[in-house]
Amino acid sequence: MKLRILFTPILLLAATILWAATALIPPLIPPLKGELSLSANFGELRPNHFHSGVDFKTGGETGKPILAVADGYVSAVEVSPWGFGRAIYVTHPALGLVTVYGHLESFATEIDRVVRDAQYAQERFDIEMEWGPEVFPIKAGQEIGRSGNAGSSGGPHLHFDVRDLATGDPTDPLPYYKNLIRDTSRPYWKQLYLYPDRNRGLVNNRYTPTSIDKGDEKVFTAWGRVFPAIRCNDAMDGNSNIYGVKTLILTVDGKRVMGRTINRFSLNCTRAINTLVDYDLLINSGRWAEWSHIPLTAPLTGLTGFTPTYGAVNVNQERDYRCKWIMIDEHGNRADVDFIIRGKKPVEMPPYEPSGTLLRQGGYHSFHLPGMSLQLDRNALADDAEVSVTASASSGEHIVSDIYQFKTGRFPLINPAIITLKLPANVDKTRACIISVSGESVSAIESKIDGNNITASISRPGRYAIAIDSRAPAIENVAADGERGYIAWRITDDISGIKTYRVTIDGKWALAELDGKNNLVEFKMDPTRFERNTDHTAVITVTDAAGNTARSEAGFRW
Repeated sequence: MKLRILFTPILLLAATILWAATALIPPLIPPLKGELSLSANFGELRPNHFHSGVDFKTGGETGKPILAVADGYVSAVEVSPWGFGRAIYVTHPALGLVTVYGHLESFATEIDRVVRDAQYAQERFDIEMEWGPEVFPIKAGQEIGRSGNAGSSGGPHLHFDVRDLATGDPTDPLPYYKNLIRDTSRPYWKQLYLYPDRNRGLVNNRYTPTSIDKGDEKVFTAWGRVFPAIRCNDAMDGNSNIYGVKTLILTVDGKRVMGRTINRFSLNCTRAINTLVDYDLLINSGRWAEWSHIPLTAPLTGLTGFTPTYGAVNVNQERDYRCKWIMIDEHGNRADVDFIIRGKKPVEMPPYEPSGTLLRQGGYHSFHLPGMSLQLDRNALADDAEVSVTASASSGEHIVSDIYQFKTGRFPLINPAIITLKLPANVDKTRACIISVSGESVSAIESKIDGNNITASISRPGRYAIAIDSRAPAIENVAADGERGYIAWRITDDISGIKTYRVTIDGKWALAELDGKNNLVEFKMDPTRFERNTDHTAVITVTDAAGNTARSEAGFRW
């Protein structure tokens, strides 16, 4: 009876969530030797995706042995300049799981040999390979590779996924290891926000949101439909890293309005992460303000569940609405943030000024300006959104069109839109590309030319234009150590981007690795493929997406 009294419905829900996450999980040994420490946890909010695993620290070093966490077989590997870099996938049929080990420096010797042979046979660095259970069977604790810093990694560490074999969904690995990781630190908050629901709600008698910082009185004044939001993170004992909050719940007057727990998600809808936050704030300031708003399409119901109010708080009485954000981590550490929404009816509703054209979710929409058209299909928007498209003249050196700005306000695209721009007369079409313009920097988007038009699929609001890239990529010779048989180049392209690179030694294709995050191409001589104690000639050829080519040649003795 005492437990029933003490366990409020919200606490009971949180306890059930955490119990379900850890119930009946099979044992997995650690993938690293020694004490385990995390630099990132599962489900953290990242640009356009959830973090699909945990990041184990490796002490700032590479070359640590990576161990299979259970019996199974190596089912796939991938090698890429980006993403996981060098990654290995181990399938565990008896457990119904697949584990993924990313950013590796190398694979185990036998696996590495097979992969290198395939890379030389196909004459390409980036490669994906798959095998059945008979090729590389693995025992728990067997070394399958060495830790590294490959791909889109911000420093040496092991990225580790646990995925459902049947669905491919990433699931939280921390429940398998939380008894080995001490954590008594509670989540914490940085800012509170309150958003009016377009022309159906007011905050401080305005149709614009407001925020509260720590140290301020936690009281909002509002009327009508509003959506609370919070910036928050988690902490772990002995670490200065910033982590994501696993469970986040909003209550109003003791009743649950919205909640989400990130135990697993589908890779097919990971981009819908942008619906959890004020997207406009994110792309303009980099701040993740998680709000209670659930879009009409509810693409993340597996995380958030569903509420008839779509997460809105209906402030229709002149009184204090007692609100609470509840934050809980995997270890059960909890922090609450109490705040008040004070209902105050306005003398009159001020006129609402839309920021763009209201587009209804589920419809086909198009915008047309001189030299430009934009098409959104019925699945592009997650919710009704005020969309604007404007044009402005450009003074950029390589830009040959107006710059077209596409805005969707607080709401993201969850499926791409199609932009078509008219090519000016008397330009070299073969060197044309659509670019995204952000301040002084530009980045090219894969484009297709059709007659006098150029088209691209765009996945986010922004500023877009046509650029002509007639400049060859730049090649910088970084290192040439003949004694070690090591050569390195830095390759860059400032407009259309690097499309291909090719390295030859004495006219033969050579396996040179591209680290995309720092544009570094590295090659190490292989005594099984190249002759020692002789003179050699290394040639690197780099081509950008517009077809411009650069070449550099160097001689060395090894």
